[in-house]
Amino acid sequence: MRFLYNENRPIPGERIEQLRQDLHQESFEDLIRVRSEGIRFEFLIRESDGLVKNLVMVYSSEEDGEMAFFSIKTSLNLNELAQFLEANFKKDIEEWIPAPLEEEPVDDVAF
Repeated sequence: MRFLYNENRPIPGERIEQLRQDLHQESFEDLIRVRSEGIRFEFLIRESDGLVKNLVMVYSSEEDGEMAFFSIKTSLNLNELAQFLEANFKKDIEEWIPAPLEEEPVDDVAF
């Protein structure tokens, strides 16, 4: 397991995006991506033989200047990973996802 935390200097969104692209080049795939009001929360996985072999979590807040990077080797199937994420991160993710927009009634359109 690797863990990195930064709160001293803000890390620009471009650098986080470059990290994501580098991980894609290493055969990682996006599992969850949440971006809202300067906050990024991303999970990427690398699978082999139907199992998640590596999990990377990246959290960054441009406003607070925080960044956390977590990388772990695993041997989980997607159902086990979903249970882990729900048990440990569901509340955080729900806070960052904006509420759905309410649909406005559509007026009659005249041509």
